[in-house]
Amino acid sequence: MKISQKLISGILGIATLSVIIGAINAHQQLKIAKYIAQQEAEEVAGLLGYFVSHELEYHEIGSRDKMLAELQEHVTSLHKKR
Repeated sequence: MKISQKLISGILGIATLSVIIGAINAHQQLKIAKYIAQQEAEEVAGLLGYFVSHELEYHEIGSRDKMLAELQEHVTSLHKKR
């Protein structure tokens, strides 16, 4: 086997290995991103549930629009803190 063939096969092997490692890394990052998004969605849903039950339990609701505006303010402030 010539030296040029050895170099080409070595470079192709390294390139193939790099592609495989990159694909595994991308897959792991996607799984982590999905997990984090799910955790944040569950947290926001729990907080919204708390705010809604708190509003219904302890305050008289003048209008639905007012309550929804307050909930939107809570959600916006949560996103700003993150």
